[in-house]
Amino acid sequence: MNNRKIVIALHGSMAVLTCMTLLQPCMSVWAGDPNFGGSGSSGNTQGGGSRGNCPALAESMQPLTALIPHPKANQSTSGKAIETVSARPTVWVYVPYTAPTAKRVTLILETAEGEEIYRSRLPIPAQPGIVGIALPENQPALEPGKSYQWKYLLSCSSGGDAPEKAIGQIKRIPLAPTLEQQLAQAKTAVDRSRAYVQAGIWYEALTTLGNELKQKPDDPMVKKEWSTLLNYSTVNLGEFALQPLLP
Repeated sequence: MNNRKIVIALHGSMAVLTCMTLLQPCMSVWAGDPNFGGSGSSGNTQGGGSRGNCPALAESMQPLTALIPHPKANQSTSGKAIETVSARPTVWVYVPYTAPTAKRVTLILETAEGEEIYRSRLPIPAQPGIVGIALPENQPALEPGKSYQWKYLLSCSSGGDAPEKAIGQIKRIPLAPTLEQQLAQAKTAVDRSRAYVQAGIWYEALTTLGNELKQKPDDPMVKKEWSTLLNYSTVNLGEFALQPLLP
């Protein structure tokens, strides 16, 4: 173990390849948990979710929540944006409401200035759980270097008024050559997610694991990685680690 740490300390780039090969968690050897950005808001406030016209939930249930980092108070993100390298990323939301209580679900994407550039009605989940929504290929790509805000609106009124809101921020950045090389060398979805984690790219780290977990819900390695990702102190979403991922 000591030899492995010495290698990592002297050859940072080798550390990622060694961990990928051994399929062992790497993050504990880096200085602190990964910085994915985020404001530190809790799951039921701006940046996470807000109450609308739906009935109160049971105490055991979590509110409508955007799965974006909510760093703990002692974790500084230095103002880092929550990033993606995808032109049309997938956003993730925990949804506690189902039909017939939920009447209408809408996803909206806005520029940082508040200009709406995408709006779509979405199906109402059949059960409480986590949903991933990919921006469609027929929509304009996110522009590199620009920040956006997305909103998942769920209304329990047939008129769609006063919806519950899950709100997330997103910024597209170019794919760094180092990360591109690591992704090319990765053998599995877990390896690819770890590369994104090390680079601090939240949306692809989450999406890569989320899609893999939907395909392999009983895989112990994938389940462990999913739980580890959500339980980082810089993410602070551990209460959702056991929630089902919905189609």
